Amino acid sequence: MQNLSQVWCTLALLCLSGILGGCAAFPQYQVPVRDVHERNDYPANELAYVDLRFYEGNPEDPHPDDLEYSSMTGIARQAFIDSGRYQDVTFQRPSLHSSVPRYRLSIYDETPLTVPALTGLLCVLTYDLFPMIASQHFYVSLQQLDPQTGAVLQESHNTDTIHAYFGWLAIPAWALGHTHHRAINDTLENQIKGLLQKKAGYNADYNADYNDDSSEFRDSDRKR
Repeated sequence: MQNLSQVWCTLALLCLSGILGGCAAFPQYQVPVRDVHERNDYPANELAYVDLRFYEGNPEDPHPDDLEYSSMTGIARQAFIDSGRYQDVTFQRPSLHSSVPRYRLSIYDETPLTVPALTGLLCVLTYDLFPMIASQHFYVSLQQLDPQTGAVLQESHNTDTIHAYFGWLAIPAWALGHTHHRAINDTLENQIKGLLQKKAGYNADYNADYNDDSSEFRDSDRKR
């Protein structure tokens, strides 16, 4: 009977640590954050068509993830509107005779699936007493397409990272709003806006410190 009580106490502590243990995430902003609302020297187009694709894995070995598609559409729409270049976004393919600007936006979550699972397991086994950290890497590609032929006219890429902290020490940061959901939204929106800024060619100093592979893709830059 005593052994059974000890088992239930252990299970209760594991559940409690899983519920109370915090997870706070912070964008690293490897892509510089720029306020594009200050740019008013060009008219905003009414609409843009975006062919959105989300993958688990890197571009060499992508695995489509349809479960995250709906949340990615919200992020993409907000980024395009906040860029100041478009008033709205559609994800429905327009007719071939339409002059609506077309893009193909590909988002890759390059984080190995074993990383968050292993980190979460270690937190539970240690009752969240020891803080853990995990990194999540995103690779974003934006291609401008020809409205009639669908051929790629221009392509740019960038990468960014989120650091997530697990454990009791992460609870204050989580309570202040540094959640994993917010970090993903902020990071991807900033990456997409950065690619649109790069396309517009706003200024030379932006291109100098911009973390972008441009159309000359280098495999060595993405190896970690």
